[in-house]
Amino acid sequence: MTARAPPRVTPDARSTSPARAPISLTPILGRYFERSWSHGEGHRLYDTDGRAYLDFANGIAVTALGHHHPRVTAAIHAQVDQLIGPTGAIGYAEPIVPLATMLAATFPDPLDYA
Repeated sequence: MTARAPPRVTPDARSTSPARAPISLTPILGRYFERSWSHGEGHRLYDTDGRAYLDFANGIAVTALGHHHPRVTAAIHAQVDQLIGPTGAIGYAEPIVPLATMLAATFPDPLDYA
């Protein structure tokens, strides 16, 4: 079997146009790339023409909570207002240490920290 060369990427090929749905996606996921999405609310996605669709492909958090869940949105805003960006490479950020301590306390003894 001969390997195919990857497609040439030209400025036009990087377009986000719905007509450029990747051929490597499953037929179901490929359908999501046939339109442009403007927003989500609850378990529905809305395309740029205002049509609503049940969202079956956006992952665990959307499946459980839906788009734009008020408590999730409030928590994200609170975190962004306090600290944004990864800090794991330069130290610990609150509330990681207290939450990790609380989580570790739920494990049976002895907990192997090594």
